Amino acid sequence: MFEYMPAEVLSLYIDPVEDAAPALLPRMYSLEYETGMFEFDGLASDTRFIAIGSKLRPNLKTLKGAADFLSAGSDCPIVVVSPSLDYWQKEWLVSRRLPFIQDERNAFLPFLGLVLRESSRGRRPAALSPQAQRVVVNLIEGRWNGLSAGELSKRLGKSRSSVSKYLSEIEAVCPGAVRRSGRTTILCSDGMERNDLLDCFESYLRSPVSRRFRIACGVRLNELAAAGARLAGLSALGMMSDLAVRGDYPVVAFPQEGLANALSKLDKEGSELPWWDEDGTEVEAWGYWDDCPTGIAGQSFGGLEAVGRLSLYLSLRDRYEDDERVADAIDQLREDICR
Repeated sequence: MFEYMPAEVLSLYIDPVEDAAPALLPRMYSLEYETGMFEFDGLASDTRFIAIGSKLRPNLKTLKGAADFLSAGSDCPIVVVSPSLDYWQKEWLVSRRLPFIQDERNAFLPFLGLVLRESSRGRRPAALSPQAQRVVVNLIEGRWNGLSAGELSKRLGKSRSSVSKYLSEIEAVCPGAVRRSGRTTILCSDGMERNDLLDCFESYLRSPVSRRFRIACGVRLNELAAAGARLAGLSALGMMSDLAVRGDYPVVAFPQEGLANALSKLDKEGSELPWWDEDGTEVEAWGYWDDCPTGIAGQSFGGLEAVGRLSLYLSLRDRYEDDERVADAIDQLREDICR
């Protein structure tokens, strides 16, 4: 019971009360919530409270009904406990003066005069998911600055709830990149220059490449372009830097989503070669698709567009540290991105 109850909140230890129990909830609530009596052991006089909790994201309507039922039969404060509370649920609870504990860093306990609120909604900074990274790449490149969560939902083709998760990931890394005005959430650069944004996010950005393989060497560039491929890897780096690369077998990228369908357009040339075959066209499957490809028309790879500069940099970073020539070209690409 209540394995998600934190051991302490701001050095106030939380202990279960063994000799007392709250009233039993009606079945309509007990199927969704559990209850228990707890006390704060770090105060001059112990303060008991009734916890009503769920490990899953609670339904606010039934939660309010259960809390009202418990408060009608006890003088103890009723405290909502859930690690899955989202930002707007916490705002709703605060507006109704309903105490809650999410974790040791997020709590609203007005009967103690205690409010702990993390700007990052309780998340610890971590490597971004592919779609959250897609948002950040567009922000750093100066494209999606000032877009609301609703507008981002349309750009990404994802639900509003998914976009809220992506923004939570971003906010955990850089709180100033997410601004709120009423119920509107906005992605913003917070006045930071491109170089500053990249410095802030870079250690949390991963390579967009989920896997690499080879297909037949006979596939033509116009066929690759028609199937939706983009120039990537060292082939694209050679177009964006002083690096000289071989032009016989290009490196191309496809989005992971719909990869099989794209390769089917190449007929037998789209079949994956055995891992030991070093000839052929190298293909990278990308976890997210860059929203602003780099045009290289008129250069040696013809009609193929290249992947975006920043995403290309992330796909190559740390991969060629032993090749000084390539490493210098990657550093040159990063400098160009930040100009």
